[in-house]
Amino acid sequence: SAAGIYGNFGQANYSAAKLALVGLTSTLALEGKKDNIYCNVIAPMAASRMTETVLPPNMLQSLKPEMVTPLVEYLCHESSTENGSLFEVGAGYVGKLRWERTGGHGFPINKTLLPEHIQEKWAKITDFEDGRATHPTSTQESMEGIIANFENVVAPRPKVVLEDGKVDVEAAKSLDFGSETFEYVERDVILYNLGIGAKRTDLHLVYENSDSFTAVPTFGVIPSFAAMNAVPFGEILPSFNPMMLLHGEQYLEIIKPFPSHGKLTSTPYVVEILDKGKGCVATIGVKTTDENGEDICINEFTMFIRGAGNFGGKKEGADRGAATAANNPPNRKPDHVVQEKTGEDQAALYRLSGDWNPLHIDPDMAAVGGFDIPILHGLCSFGIAGKHIFNTYCKNDARSFKNIKVRFAKTVNPGETLETSMWREGNKVLFQVRVVERDAIVISNAAVELQGDALATAAPAAPAAAPVAGGGGAFKSDAVFDQIKAGIAAMSPADRQAQIKKTKGVFQFDITNEAGQTNTYHVDLKNGEGSVGAGAPSGKPDVVIFVKDDVFVDLASGKANAQKLFMSGAIKVKGQVMLATKLGDVLKANKSKL
Repeated sequence: SAAGIYGNFGQANYSAAKLALVGLTSTLALEGKKDNIYCNVIAPMAASRMTETVLPPNMLQSLKPEMVTPLVEYLCHESSTENGSLFEVGAGYVGKLRWERTGGHGFPINKTLLPEHIQEKWAKITDFEDGRATHPTSTQESMEGIIANFENVVAPRPKVVLEDGKVDVEAAKSLDFGSETFEYVERDVILYNLGIGAKRTDLHLVYENSDSFTAVPTFGVIPSFAAMNAVPFGEILPSFNPMMLLHGEQYLEIIKPFPSHGKLTSTPYVVEILDKGKGCVATIGVKTTDENGEDICINEFTMFIRGAGNFGGKKEGADRGAATAANNPPNRKPDHVVQEKTGEDQAALYRLSGDWNPLHIDPDMAAVGGFDIPILHGLCSFGIAGKHIFNTYCKNDARSFKNIKVRFAKTVNPGETLETSMWREGNKVLFQVRVVERDAIVISNAAVELQGDALATAAPAAPAAAPVAGGGGAFKSDAVFDQIKAGIAAMSPADRQAQIKKTKGVFQFDITNEAGQTNTYHVDLKNGEGSVGAGAPSGKPDVVIFVKDDVFVDLASGKANAQKLFMSGAIKVKGQVMLATKLGDVLKANKSKL
């Protein structure tokens, strides 16, 4: 019965008995094969005294037993070689069932396996569509994946904390902590920008359809949180107590501006561990790459851990350029000063970007740390100051922002006013941050290194480069634009001009396929005789539409509603948003052909 194969509410005993027949059949098929005895099992649906009270007469007529018995007769005939199989049958339908198993994931057998590890790989464990699925037909085939994993052994980590309490720093630098992925969309960028004080009027920071929409470069710390938290400090430091850890400095290098959405991978590593006697200074680096494996940014978190010193290590580290620069401000008035009052709820908002430390929200945890109220995240103050410099010197052009390094001098309470004082020195902006109410320096020895246009006139950001048309890969949308082009060409001159007069718009479509490649197309229903084709339009488009290949085909064929796609974020629009409402006029002429 299907109740045994799939389950049926309220029939636990019946389902168990029925599925037992499948196991019985499989074993009998194996045992009888040597004597030329074959055994199969069917899950039939047919009219009976049990079903006649729940099914209408017309269905009962179609479910005659005579539509089931021919399968039984064939399986019992000497010409049939079928053995150990399961069939569903009824109303003239016959189908064979089989097991399917995903490719799964093998975890190292010499490492502790935790529920968190299962959760991390759950998507892979349950993925039937990645081309690795198999259909085992025996216990031997079932065991193949498990037996193959017997050899999945990772080399043990080198011992960092030695028997005499000393730390092997070079061994710590060789450790592999794995990688963490971070997937984000425009909403996450907006949430971060709001968390560091962006206002409703800062459209380039809070409105995804703004032509200059961008993440403040300090967003680069966000993808690194999970990787940073994966570093087992207890394995690399003697006498480690997390309550004794202070975040002392932060360095962030931007290699490529952040796209508005994407999937990034962050990999942590040990940069340096210094012995300061009463404590140690540990610097953890995190390299973040995009889906193509290209570097996006590098973070260095420098922490002072009280009580973890005197392990026989060196006291001073190597010069790492901008990451270790002293950044002492000059003895003159600042070139620019920006003040910004933080909100009472600033920490509650900022933590939603991924920094979940309860010290910043829970009064009890704050009290344990010796604070009267939950304090503001140091990296929130870092982001606010970075935003001030980004606006003042980079004119919100992320390509002009090369790196930023700060030292956290004191804590900030939500609601206090931050004052960023800035001095331009060559390609650097030296800065410090002061809490106005307490006249306390909270960020010191800080600098942003500029590059590109910011070194000259700090010109406004140039438009981002358009995707390359014809970038390769298969695009279903090619056929759509071919048909739009053919449809417009088939119009009479009068009808074509009427359509152009009605639309009055130049559309650019940036369409991304399953391989992550992007092609650009245009539909010009504004100039001359109109034009359709691959590549960007000859002039500036009135509206740019960003959409996935499959979604655009569904839209063009009438299977999807444009308004619903827009509201769900499946379609993104920049430029004259209202012009996008005329997209239907562009597509409908050829809908019947798609």
